[in-house]
Amino acid sequence: MQRLAEFILRGPMPAAAVAVGGMVLPFLFWLGAAAVGLVTLRLGPQRGLITGLWAMLPGAAWLWVGMDPAPLVVLLITMVICTVLQMTISWEKALMAGAALAIGIAQALPVVAPAFFDQLITTAQQVYGEMNAGMMENLPEDVDPENVIRTMMIAVLGVLNYALAIAASLLARGWQARLFNPGGLQSEFHEFRLSAPTALGLLVLMAVGEFVGINGTLLLLVLGLPLLLAGLALVHGTLAKRGLGTGWLVGFYIALAVLVPWLFLVLVFAAVIDSWLDIRQRL
Repeated sequence: MQRLAEFILRGPMPAAAVAVGGMVLPFLFWLGAAAVGLVTLRLGPQRGLITGLWAMLPGAAWLWVGMDPAPLVVLLITMVICTVLQMTISWEKALMAGAALAIGIAQALPVVAPAFFDQLITTAQQVYGEMNAGMMENLPEDVDPENVIRTMMIAVLGVLNYALAIAASLLARGWQARLFNPGGLQSEFHEFRLSAPTALGLLVLMAVGEFVGINGTLLLLVLGLPLLLAGLALVHGTLAKRGLGTGWLVGFYIALAVLVPWLFLVLVFAAVIDSWLDIRQRL
């Protein structure tokens, strides 16, 4: 991976080649997005935009020909996250900008890519109807099953695209740290926490967003992801500050896999508390 990062930064053509190549190959669009993110973080938003425009070409082809908006959407969100991160050096602001774009795009997908979305809804209805036929029949008469599935699919697509964009941004930041600031990403993650106003604002939006016409499930999943990351950062940072070994982290992630979703809720709650108390600073 380090050699790939070095190759990307050799010049505009190598960067464009990796970005376009990643976007063209199925299931590797996150790599193309990460390449654009690395150029943005290291060389600035203007150079990142030039590389990103090349990567958008296959992304647009996937959207209009392959009826798959994910490559283009993940690329756009990654570019926004890395641009804000490069300009502000704040993961909080970068994640908030990415979340806003992810929510906006998810809401617009049924209009921008109606054929893709209608096909997705039809498939989801068939699968969900076979797996939960009784539940579908027991829905209240005033509830349209298609609207329920539509709402859920918009939310799932939104959070998946946002999560992939965050992963691509972390990979780009990791490449940058490995080349120019070893250990930098680890330090950033260990120190990452949301400010109290941001955490409170996320909770308010998650609670009242549906009442102002925004998909409530979409808000819950997308806005909950930065809180979850802050909770994970709290665990990593606390263990590192205490000098505890990787065995504790392995045990934590095993527990996380077993106790889903309850431990996720604990992490979100811990992130909110940490935003007010700054727990790591008190250790």
